[in-house]
Amino acid sequence: MSTSFTNSKKLTLKKIKSLALFFALILVTSFKANAQAVYTQDFNFSGGLTTNGWTAHSVGGTSVISTTTGLSYGAHSGSGVGNAALIGNAGGEDINQSFTSQSTNGSSVYASFLCNITDIATAKAGDYFFHLGSPGGASWTTFSARVFAKIVSGNVNFGISNSSTATYGTTNFS
Repeated sequence: MSTSFTNSKKLTLKKIKSLALFFALILVTSFKANAQAVYTQDFNFSGGLTTNGWTAHSVGGTSVISTTTGLSYGAHSGSGVGNAALIGNAGGEDINQSFTSQSTNGSSVYASFLCNITDIATAKAGDYFFHLGSPGGASWTTFSARVFAKIVSGNVNFGISNSSTATYGTTNFS
């Protein structure tokens, strides 16, 4: 079994100017004292993600996700490295990349990424834009973790879930 992560494009949010994700993604296992990265994606290419090694598993070719200028944030290990994935509001392409399963010895997988939401709306229902799961490739059956975003009173709230319903935090991000 392989484990995959996805940059989901199923946003039902309207009029988002852009949602840029920079997956300076560091995934590590924690069953050892010396954790190590098992997957890193810096988007060191230009153009559509599916023409650069990513696989569509839902509505491929619809609202293609492409690269844009990368993001920077303080001491984040992937800050200022590579490009970012640009997601608009039109809904569409769900894409993924696989990495070796980390399901042995009770291991855990951790993910890290930078996200920049540039919507000027005051309210929008949320939807997920990132998830971990399996099996990867063109078929998808298990969502192990999802990250959601919604806009409340002009601020962004993030949520997490292992199903289609998120639990949102109470912190408002401007």
